Amino acid sequence: MKKIKTTKRTVWLVTDGDYSDFRIIGVCSTKVLAERARALTRADKQVEPWEIDAIPNAVPEGYCVWRICMDADGNLKDPPFREFDFMAPLRPPRCFTEILGPGMLKTWGDFLIVARTAKQAVKSANEKRIRMIANYEWQE
Repeated sequence: MKKIKTTKRTVWLVTDGDYSDFRIIGVCSTKVLAERARALTRADKQVEPWEIDAIPNAVPEGYCVWRICMDADGNLKDPPFREFDFMAPLRPPRCFTEILGPGMLKTWGDFLIVARTAKQAVKSANEKRIRMIANYEWQE
Protein backbone atom coordinates (compact mmCIF):
# COMPACT_ATOMS: atom_id res chain seq x y z
CA MET A 1 0.00 0.00 0.00
CA LYS A 2 1.34 3.42 -0.99
CA LYS A 3 2.15 5.77 1.90
CA ILE A 4 0.23 9.05 1.60
CA LYS A 5 1.96 12.19 2.79
CA THR A 6 -0.44 14.09 5.02
CA THR A 7 -0.31 17.41 6.81
CA LYS A 8 -2.31 19.02 9.59
CA ARG A 9 -4.39 20.41 6.76
CA THR A 10 -5.56 16.97 5.58
CA VAL A 11 -8.99 15.47 6.28
CA TRP A 12 -10.25 12.04 5.26
CA LEU A 13 -13.34 11.66 3.09
CA VAL A 14 -15.57 8.59 3.18
CA THR A 15 -17.20 8.40 -0.23
CA ASP A 16 -19.63 6.11 -1.99
CA GLY A 17 -21.00 5.62 -5.49
CA ASP A 18 -19.82 6.53 -8.95
CA TYR A 19 -20.58 9.26 -11.46
CA SER A 20 -24.02 10.80 -10.86
CA ASP A 21 -24.50 8.54 -7.81
CA PHE A 22 -21.25 9.74 -6.14
CA ARG A 23 -21.63 11.21 -2.65
CA ILE A 24 -19.59 12.08 0.42
CA ILE A 25 -20.71 10.05 3.43
CA GLY A 26 -18.44 11.72 6.00
CA VAL A 27 -15.41 13.90 6.63
CA CYS A 28 -13.03 12.80 9.38
CA SER A 29 -9.95 14.24 11.02
CA THR A 30 -8.00 10.95 10.94
CA LYS A 31 -7.79 7.92 8.68
CA VAL A 32 -8.67 5.66 11.65
CA LEU A 33 -11.96 7.49 12.22
CA ALA A 34 -12.70 7.45 8.49
CA GLU A 35 -12.12 3.68 8.34
CA ARG A 36 -14.44 3.25 11.33
CA ALA A 37 -17.15 5.37 9.63
CA ARG A 38 -16.70 3.32 6.48
CA ALA A 39 -17.16 0.05 8.40
CA LEU A 40 -20.25 1.35 10.22
CA THR A 41 -21.99 2.36 7.01
CA ARG A 42 -21.38 -1.01 5.31
CA ALA A 43 -20.84 -0.18 1.69
CA ASP A 44 -18.20 -0.16 -1.02
CA LYS A 45 -17.10 3.22 0.24
CA GLN A 46 -13.62 4.58 -0.18
CA VAL A 47 -11.47 6.52 2.25
CA GLU A 48 -9.38 9.20 0.62
CA PRO A 49 -7.27 12.12 1.85
CA TRP A 50 -8.26 15.67 0.98
CA GLU A 51 -6.15 18.77 1.49
CA ILE A 52 -8.02 21.54 3.33
CA ASP A 53 -8.23 24.88 1.48
CA ALA A 54 -6.75 23.42 -1.69
CA ILE A 55 -8.84 24.77 -4.55
CA PRO A 56 -9.06 22.07 -7.20
CA ASN A 57 -9.54 22.77 -10.85
CA ALA A 58 -13.32 22.46 -10.89
CA VAL A 59 -13.41 21.59 -14.58
CA PRO A 60 -10.98 18.89 -15.74
CA GLU A 61 -9.26 19.28 -19.09
CA GLY A 62 -11.50 18.18 -21.95
CA TYR A 63 -14.71 18.94 -20.03
CA CYS A 64 -17.03 21.95 -20.01
CA VAL A 65 -19.66 23.29 -17.64
CA TRP A 66 -23.06 23.01 -19.31
CA ARG A 67 -26.21 24.82 -18.18
CA ILE A 68 -29.31 22.67 -18.62
CA CYS A 69 -32.85 23.92 -17.95
CA MET A 70 -35.57 21.25 -17.97
CA ASP A 71 -39.08 20.83 -16.66
CA ALA A 72 -40.38 18.08 -14.35
CA ASP A 73 -41.06 15.85 -17.37
CA GLY A 74 -37.49 16.19 -18.68
CA ASN A 75 -38.28 18.59 -21.54
CA LEU A 76 -35.52 21.09 -22.26
CA LYS A 77 -36.38 24.80 -22.02
CA ASP A 78 -33.45 25.82 -24.23
CA PRO A 79 -30.62 23.97 -25.96
CA PRO A 80 -27.73 23.21 -23.56
CA PHE A 81 -25.12 25.93 -23.50
CA ARG A 82 -21.64 26.31 -22.03
CA GLU A 83 -21.20 28.18 -18.78
CA PHE A 84 -17.90 30.00 -18.32
CA ASP A 85 -17.91 30.39 -14.52
CA PHE A 86 -15.32 27.86 -13.27
CA MET A 87 -16.96 27.81 -9.81
CA ALA A 88 -20.36 27.00 -11.32
CA PRO A 89 -20.17 23.22 -10.63
CA LEU A 90 -20.10 24.02 -6.91
CA ARG A 91 -23.67 25.39 -7.06
CA PRO A 92 -26.41 22.80 -6.44
CA PRO A 93 -29.37 22.43 -8.83
CA ARG A 94 -32.26 24.82 -8.23
CA CYS A 95 -35.83 25.32 -9.38
CA PHE A 96 -37.40 28.52 -10.66
CA THR A 97 -40.93 29.36 -11.78
CA GLU A 98 -41.78 31.17 -14.99
CA ILE A 99 -45.10 32.99 -15.48
CA LEU A 100 -46.49 31.99 -18.88
CA GLY A 101 -49.74 33.95 -18.60
CA PRO A 102 -52.64 34.56 -16.20
CA GLY A 103 -52.74 31.57 -13.86
CA MET A 104 -50.18 29.69 -15.96
CA LEU A 105 -46.92 28.82 -14.22
CA LYS A 106 -44.09 26.55 -15.32
CA THR A 107 -41.35 25.25 -13.01
CA TRP A 108 -37.91 24.61 -14.45
CA GLY A 109 -34.86 22.92 -12.98
CA ASP A 110 -31.60 24.79 -13.54
CA PHE A 111 -28.58 22.46 -13.58
CA LEU A 112 -24.88 23.14 -14.00
CA ILE A 113 -23.19 19.95 -15.17
CA VAL A 114 -19.53 19.15 -15.85
CA ALA A 115 -19.38 16.90 -18.91
CA ARG A 116 -17.52 16.41 -22.19
CA THR A 117 -20.59 16.81 -24.41
CA ALA A 118 -24.03 18.41 -24.28
CA LYS A 119 -25.58 14.94 -24.64
CA GLN A 120 -23.75 13.67 -21.52
CA ALA A 121 -24.76 16.84 -19.63
CA VAL A 122 -28.45 16.37 -20.47
CA LYS A 123 -28.30 12.73 -19.33
CA SER A 124 -26.69 13.72 -16.02
CA ALA A 125 -29.17 16.59 -15.48
CA ASN A 126 -32.03 14.19 -16.17
CA GLU A 127 -30.72 11.79 -13.49
CA LYS A 128 -30.47 14.68 -11.00
CA ARG A 129 -34.01 15.82 -11.93
CA ILE A 130 -35.37 12.31 -11.22
CA ARG A 131 -33.60 12.22 -7.83
CA MET A 132 -34.89 15.69 -6.93
CA ILE A 133 -38.47 14.62 -7.69
CA ALA A 134 -38.06 11.34 -5.75
CA ASN A 135 -36.65 13.24 -2.75
CA TYR A 136 -39.39 15.91 -2.88
CA GLU A 137 -36.82 18.60 -3.71
CA TRP A 138 -38.57 19.68 -6.92
CA GLN A 139 -40.66 22.73 -6.08
CA GLU A 140 -43.76 23.02 -8.27
